[in-house]
Amino acid sequence: MIKQLNTAVLYNLVKACVAVIVFVALIFASSSSAAGDKYVPGREVDALIPGVDLAMKVYVPANYTPECKWPLVIFYHGMNGSPTTDCIARHCEGDDFIIVGMPYCEKHEARLSKQQQAIYIKKEQKSFLSAVSWVKENLSLDTERVFMGGVSKGGWTTSFVGERELKRLAGMIILLAGRQRGAVPGPQAMAGFPIYIGVGEMDPNQLSGVHAAGFYRHCGADVTYEEYEGQGHRTPQKAERLAQWLEAYGPQSHPWVDSEEQARRKTDYKKGYESALALADKSAACAALRLLLDDPRLTVICGSNTRKAITGKLNALAKEDVLAMKLLKAEKTFYNLVWKEWQMRTFDETTVVVGGYSRLSKAATGTCYEIYAEKSYERLLPMYQQAQKQMDQVKVKQKSLQKKAPSRSRMRNSSGTGGGSVF
Repeated sequence: MIKQLNTAVLYNLVKACVAVIVFVALIFASSSSAAGDKYVPGREVDALIPGVDLAMKVYVPANYTPECKWPLVIFYHGMNGSPTTDCIARHCEGDDFIIVGMPYCEKHEARLSKQQQAIYIKKEQKSFLSAVSWVKENLSLDTERVFMGGVSKGGWTTSFVGERELKRLAGMIILLAGRQRGAVPGPQAMAGFPIYIGVGEMDPNQLSGVHAAGFYRHCGADVTYEEYEGQGHRTPQKAERLAQWLEAYGPQSHPWVDSEEQARRKTDYKKGYESALALADKSAACAALRLLLDDPRLTVICGSNTRKAITGKLNALAKEDVLAMKLLKAEKTFYNLVWKEWQMRTFDETTVVVGGYSRLSKAATGTCYEIYAEKSYERLLPMYQQAQKQMDQVKVKQKSLQKKAPSRSRMRNSSGTGGGSVF
């Protein structure tokens, strides 16, 4: 009886020990699994960085492997929004980029003074660098391919902060916004620098986006400008050129890019070029060449010399077609005026720009530049008229003072000196 009891106690004791061991093992396995799942490909995690209360969202690409170095997009959301990676993720189909949905350092309800703005921008620069450092410490980052982007308020933030971080950036994505009128970088500072700008056709910021494209192009940047047909202040579910831009600087720029695939792509572009030249209609041929030039993947896959050669051929063909030449002239004139507007400081310079937009809106009928020029003219006109009014008032005042002022001869006579010496 005692022997049986001891056996039963021993059995229950062993059973309890086994249960404890299994329970501990499960806890360990669970925590280990959780740690392993922390940066799972195709998933998003929250992460905090110094100086920012709200967590940033970090998306790991679905095809991620730590053996390779991956490009990064730091993305700023719009006003009243929250950190998001969705816009970039859906345009690259969840692959090829580490994406950070970036929170702002501070929430501003009122307009900042110039001094406050400068302090705030420095804070954003600091948090941007902290975000890049976090990614570098936790994931396999290609530090040579760090991009900055944003939508609406985030687009303005990108232009303002991005211009101050050009040395650390491989490109910028500006959505539903334009360029902040801050410090102007030198024309050589952005040579070949890739920038994507996308705005809605009916977006209040459309003109700002067009003017930003003109500014950056004059600085030498490689600008891809896309206008979302029929859209207001919102991004489409899939913007064609944005998807191509991300493909160009993502998979087509990976160090492990498939060389055979690139060779096939080059062949496709060559066929497209030859097909364009084979068109009997010069307008259609020019339009086909322009489509090739608008593709942001062209330079990455075929090189800048190919782009220059196609541009040269387009210019030559346009001389044989009235409509094509009209479009090219309007484009060149418009962007020259845009650059002059960025640089204008005096009333005379403003007069040149306002007059230029007015003439272009009449000369470029039937093209998008007619609309751009007309909108640019309407935007500047109130400021120009106010300046003209002030100039006229100053002239009237000067004439009035001249009439009241005694002549030099009368002053001499009144002093009793006549024409002789005062001594």
